[in-house]
Amino acid sequence: MKIHYRFCYLLGLLLVLWGVGWSWFSSKEKLSPSETQHQLAMKYGVSFVAGNNGVLSKGLTSTELSVLRFKPIGHHSQNVVMQGLQMALKKYSPAFIKNYLHDIRLTSTLDVQRIAAAGSFSTTTSSIFLAVNSSLDAYGATYYADTFHHELSSLFVYKGPFPVKQWNALLPAGFHYQRNFYGHCPCYEQSKHTMSEWHQLGFMSDYGATRLDNDVNTYAEVLFEHPNNMKTLMSRYPTIRNKARLLAQAYVDQAPHMRSFFEKAYGDSILKGR
Repeated sequence: MKIHYRFCYLLGLLLVLWGVGWSWFSSKEKLSPSETQHQLAMKYGVSFVAGNNGVLSKGLTSTELSVLRFKPIGHHSQNVVMQGLQMALKKYSPAFIKNYLHDIRLTSTLDVQRIAAAGSFSTTTSSIFLAVNSSLDAYGATYYADTFHHELSSLFVYKGPFPVKQWNALLPAGFHYQRNFYGHCPCYEQSKHTMSEWHQLGFMSDYGATRLDNDVNTYAEVLFEHPNNMKTLMSRYPTIRNKARLLAQAYVDQAPHMRSFFEKAYGDSILKGR
């Protein structure tokens, strides 16, 4: 009994020491937002911009400035957004990011044509704008990761090469995207279909029916960050399967190293010719 008591005591002491050591090791390994930002900048060659409006608007055209409105991020903690960007960026090859993205501009609020937005982009400066504040932090890191995929896919579409002809061939017969901007599209303001009906038509949502890049945006979010959801949709809706495969192949065509992400997440069948 005494031996058993001593054994339990020693075991308990070892567990306490292990816990303290692991806590110390974990705290050493956890990076601050600024350290994460530095690591991402070094690996992917992307700059992070946060400052006054003059800094945030640097290089934008007069047309872009007439559309975008933003406020500086101030002293808000960037912990959640950096977690989200780290989640998102690891799915891309550094070569792809360097080809399409120059900087990420962080703002506290962002309006596009006077409508509150989570993100936007500039083809002129190859920039992504992200609204970052405590209200949005509540949605978690995945929210920022989704927004990053969304906006980066717009730069991919506009800077090209993107398989526009093949994408349009997968649209419903006689379909035309509704308007230039989602905020002015009747089908966005008041959906004409249920979600399953939109899926049957090959759209992730009514938002995707407004413009080609918005269509691609909604696919990119799910394709990169929610593969289980995408696999379910692909199994049920042939057009979604074909558009998802086309989009995955388009990324791989520009950055072959991204093949490993898609094949790990989806298997060989996600890419055409497999």
